Amino acid sequence: MTTTVKNIIYSTILEATSCGNCHMPFGLPEDFIADRLHDGRSFYCPNGHFIHWAESENARLKRDLNAEKDW
Repeated sequence: MTTTVKNIIYSTILEATSCGNCHMPFGLPEDFIADRLHDGRSFYCPNGHFIHWAESENARLKRDLNAEKDW
């Protein structure tokens, strides 16, 4: 019998946040947070509470302004 073991080394930076319902602290990868702010999709805290982040009006206006500057 032959056994193959594969190791994967993975590194990322987690941003600390907490659930607005149960206040459970947890970490999320920076790119996950950026994606959820961009696409508006929801996710769940470790205790199963529904979380939805919407881009603030201020953040949206800053993004739009920067896009115009880059144009």
